Amino acid sequence: MIARFVAQCQARPKAVLAACALLLALQIGPWWYSSVDSTAYLSMARSLARGTGPTNLGSPLLWYSPGYPLLLSPLFMTSERPFVLIAVFQWLLAVGLMLGVYRWGKRVEPRAALWLAALTVVNHGFCIHFRRPLSEAAFMCVLVWSINLLGTLTGTMRTPRFAFRLAGCAVLLALVSAIRPVGIMLAPAFALWALREARECRWGWLRAIAATLVVAAGAAAPVALFVHHERALAAQLGGRSYADNFHDAARSPLESYSRGLQLCISDIGRVCIPGFFKTHAAPGDWTDPNMVIHVPFFVLVCLGWWRWRGCANDLYAWYVPFYLLLIAAHAMDTGARLLLPLLPALLACAWFALQGTGERRRYVAAACLVVQLIVAGGYWLGVDLPRARRFGRQWPAVDNLVARITADPRPVVAMNLPGELERMLELALDHPVLRDDDGTNRPCWIVTARGSDLSADGFVPRHTAGELALWR
Repeated sequence: MIARFVAQCQARPKAVLAACALLLALQIGPWWYSSVDSTAYLSMARSLARGTGPTNLGSPLLWYSPGYPLLLSPLFMTSERPFVLIAVFQWLLAVGLMLGVYRWGKRVEPRAALWLAALTVVNHGFCIHFRRPLSEAAFMCVLVWSINLLGTLTGTMRTPRFAFRLAGCAVLLALVSAIRPVGIMLAPAFALWALREARECRWGWLRAIAATLVVAAGAAAPVALFVHHERALAAQLGGRSYADNFHDAARSPLESYSRGLQLCISDIGRVCIPGFFKTHAAPGDWTDPNMVIHVPFFVLVCLGWWRWRGCANDLYAWYVPFYLLLIAAHAMDTGARLLLPLLPALLACAWFALQGTGERRRYVAAACLVVQLIVAGGYWLGVDLPRARRFGRQWPAVDNLVARITADPRPVVAMNLPGELERMLELALDHPVLRDDDGTNRPCWIVTARGSDLSADGFVPRHTAGELALWR
């Protein structure tokens, strides 16, 4: 039965890819699957569309790279909350990623191309972040197509055509780094790839050096501009920029890298192994029972990477160690989000690690695909979708309260509210909502769940709407 399923999939790759695209399309809807980062991205995109930004919840200190909000900003010219259009845009990015991985896989290992593409987009972790207005889908899509285009630079071609392709690569790399600064690590990866290509006489040394310089400039320019902008504003406003996280981590390099390495090993297992996305150890805890599974899988991935590097000079393979070095230095627990962009490459590592099993690798891939579909679909239908629908019905209540708050602007404090409602308030107000009333922000507005009683603390009820109550 498994053999027949695998054979049919291999015989009809377009049908399998179309089915994956359809499964992703089913998740399109008029709901906001909220998160802290998506609130910031939507605020920045909206401010760009209005011509007043970019600002992050009213602050010029962005914290997040502006590349992804820039891509979203035209959608906000249609409405204040273009959630359906955003979902369609995310779907287009996911389909672009799938096709890009398939094309990349055809060059790296044709027998694995279909499984790499399908396993990437039905992955439970990817689906969770694809449904949210987060930068993962955009970064992964542009990254894989950048790698595909960079791979076409070698070989014999006329100088004008080479220059044109190189310019296109520089633009894509600038976009990659503008979406996420970690895209800058493509520069050293490309340098090693170009060196090996030149040594194997696939192109001349002059072109290799010129291409490396252009790639490095394209990848580094957006990061340098963003870091300079953020640090200058942080110094002016007395705040912190995202780059300060690396400064903090560098205070104890050994402890930082130990924690970062443990997080990378744990997150690689969480991203790749079906059903393990929610299983993780505490940051820096090497004794957690989950590490019994994650460490051997990491060794398997390392073995696969070594075999891959030995049989093919692939840019994505060279990108993996540089990416991991930067993420390990970051040493921050982000729920495996930071490892998702490596998913296609990590799956390729697993494929090469199982080289000795021959064609049976396809059976393993097919089994993983089925399990991922069950896990991802079950979580969406059982958890994510009901939650998004429930809180989506609260937008009229949020707008009602926001109208009263903006008529008499004061600090807003959320007490005992679900995170989704807090983020909805922040997005509607375009201003941060304080999480607790510590007594330093009076007089202020207090937003609570309906039925809460703050009269003993001296607050007076002003309005109720939906699941919310407004106090002052």
